[in-house]
Amino acid sequence: GACEDAVEKAFPDFAVRRGFTSQIIIDHVKSRDNIAIDNVGEAFERAEKNGVRNLVIQPTHLMNGLEYTDLVNEAAEYSDAFDKVAIGKPLLTTEDAVMKAVTEATARYDDGETAICFMGHGTEAESNQVYATMQHMLAEAGYKNYYVGTVEAAPGLDDVLAAVKEGSCKKVVLAP
Repeated sequence: GACEDAVEKAFPDFAVRRGFTSQIIIDHVKSRDNIAIDNVGEAFERAEKNGVRNLVIQPTHLMNGLEYTDLVNEAAEYSDAFDKVAIGKPLLTTEDAVMKAVTEATARYDDGETAICFMGHGTEAESNQVYATMQHMLAEAGYKNYYVGTVEAAPGLDDVLAAVKEGSCKKVVLAP
């Protein structure tokens, strides 16, 4: 919702609609909150039915993982329904900007005694390497108490815990 609100505010001449790539999340939100959310195909069909001619898709994916690839492929299937389709890139496509954002957002914890750990979802796709790249970039930039891991891929939680234990930190901050 916050992302959608920000896009609506930044682009008041555009109608903003949502579609989720995860059916599990769609089902969970429906069960928990009784809110119906379109999956990607339903969102494309709704846009076509509503006469949309120029479609801008701004995913909130972190990386070029399987869900992002599926989204791009599904958009290609609907491309004839619209005059123009534009698809934004995942956040970690611009690692420098992400590194700056996460270090600024967590600067208050960077006291030399706190390990700042970021955990992403992870993916089997080759794009999972962005996590290791981000870890390397943080280390090269001197952020020695910053750690990056994933829940379902490498580097995993055990890797992050081992790296934190090698240091001398007394506290840990965990951030998604």
